[in-house]
Amino acid sequence: MDGLRGLAISGVVLVHVSQAITALSAHSLNIAEYGAKGVQLFFVISGFTLGIAYLNNDLSMISFYTRRFFRIAPMFYAGLIIYTFLAALGSVRFSGTSDDPITILLTLAFMHGWVPEAVNKGVPGGWSIAAEMSFYAIFPALHYFFKNSGAVTYLISIIMALIIGLLSYTILKNFSYSDAVLENNFHFYFWITQLPAFVIGLAASQLRLWLIKPMAVIALYGATALIIYAAISKSVFRISLSPFSFFQYLLLRYQLFVQDLLRERF
Repeated sequence: MDGLRGLAISGVVLVHVSQAITALSAHSLNIAEYGAKGVQLFFVISGFTLGIAYLNNDLSMISFYTRRFFRIAPMFYAGLIIYTFLAALGSVRFSGTSDDPITILLTLAFMHGWVPEAVNKGVPGGWSIAAEMSFYAIFPALHYFFKNSGAVTYLISIIMALIIGLLSYTILKNFSYSDAVLENNFHFYFWITQLPAFVIGLAASQLRLWLIKPMAVIALYGATALIIYAAISKSVFRISLSPFSFFQYLLLRYQLFVQDLLRERF
């Protein structure tokens, strides 16, 4: 998993660095934009590691939530303090950061992802943390659903998550928001829109046991690559399908994921 985490981090760094460089060609920017999908790869990895740790074991909710909180909260709260201080000074308002008390309280409670005006105002990029914490909130229900289920159930759950994510995206896109940034992004930031990535990770954590069958490897490569392709294509995640073959890019990323699973398996 460390290699995949490195790939995800590199992608996120790539897209943010590219936004700060004005001399990049449109061609280079188009490639760099793919780095934004590192966030979704993080969600897949998160679902996978939680599935490995918990789906075949009993779940202690107190222990689970305590571990998840202290994994996320310390650094996130440190970022909130820093950006709130800078916003109060008025010297830096990166990405529209705000010292509004309601925004701060929502961010402290990890509820900022539910409120369009607060989703990215406490900590820039904080929408991904809100999504991750929302996944943790529903994990006990997913644990109950997935535990002792079979391969067919996992594959169906991926398809259902994609449908739910697409509905979330479509419905929220039709709402009116207070500014152009939210108009273009909140329907993408919302955690239910991102849910397919987390569910794919959970399902893959159990489907890895199925990978010992050669035809299963072929089926899983093909079916899941198509599913991921549908989930983050232009119709859902606003990525244009360029001549560089976005589909091949997804296949490469998913192949890296499956190869990592196979190494762990054997």
